[in-house]
Order: sequence, then C-alpha cells, then structure tokens
Amino acid sequence: MMVTCYNHKNIETVLSCSRCNKPVCNKCTIDSFVGIKCKDCGSIGKPAILNITFTDILRVLSLSLVFSIFVGFIYSLILVIILNIDLLGNIQSTALMSLRVITLIFLVFFGVVNGE
Repeated sequence: MMVTCYNHKNIETVLSCSRCNKPVCNKCTIDSFVGIKCKDCGSIGKPAILNITFTDILRVLSLSLVFSIFVGFIYSLILVIILNIDLLGNIQSTALMSLRVITLIFLVFFGVVNGE
C-alpha cells in the first residue's frame, strides 16, 4: 500500500523523515547528515557539536603540535640514553633493529593518541 505525503495528500511517496517518521514527498524533504528530514525536523538546524570555528581548529592544531614535540623530545632523550649506555655490548645491531621496530610502533600509537 502506497502512503501519501504528510503535506501533499495527493502525492504518493515511499520516503519518510528519519527523525519523526512522517511520510514526505521529494518537495518536502531536506537533506541532512543522517538521511532525509521533513521541513519541520530539518529546520531545527545543525547540532552544536558540528559547529566548528576557526579558533577550535587552531586550538586543536596547537595542542597537537605541543603534544607531538613533547613526546618526540622524551622519546629522543630515551633513545640517546639507551644508545650511549655500554650495556648493549655484542647485541648493538640487534638492539638498533629492535629500536627501529619499536619506533614505528610508537609512531602509530602516538599518531592515534594525537588524533583522538
């Protein structure tokens, strides 16, 4: 059975609002981030969490930069200390290869942390 539009009783439709579930025709829809909405639900506007200002972007970039520099400095300091200690002895080349692998793992890990 075909349903008629909520606003236009003579137009049959298979569309419905993703928020209130009213049947709507193509003339009565508003595109949104999550499906289509009727004009009543679509006029509510964008959620506040999606309103991003230029200062928000600058704040995120500056905090990411500070975090990255801090973590990079600490990790470099640890690497310099480890490589200058004479505890490695015969396994120096194996230790360097392990440090390369660990560095790649840390890069991915801190990239994810920084992204969050």
